[in-house]
Amino acid sequence: MKRLVVLLGTVLIVAACASPQPLSSLRFIKNGASEMETRKAAYECERDALAINPHPAAFAYPEGLIGILAVREQKQKQRDFFLRCMESKGFHLVP
Repeated sequence: MKRLVVLLGTVLIVAACASPQPLSSLRFIKNGASEMETRKAAYECERDALAINPHPAAFAYPEGLIGILAVREQKQKQRDFFLRCMESKGFHLVP
């Protein structure tokens, strides 16, 4: 039973630490848009996404599992916001 708890805890920590692809490495296209227009839109969307306030648990438990999960949730919210922002400007994510 103790092994199961340790294994489950390890799996949760590894899963929580796995981070999604950084916003700056995502590639977008838009018909007729220059590289400069794409970069400007990406900069604006990333700036706005990073302005999303962090979850309070990230400060209360910065090194614990709760803090790790809170930071992961925040990064996912930022990524979702960034993707929606780029799509609202007419850009499409390159798979």
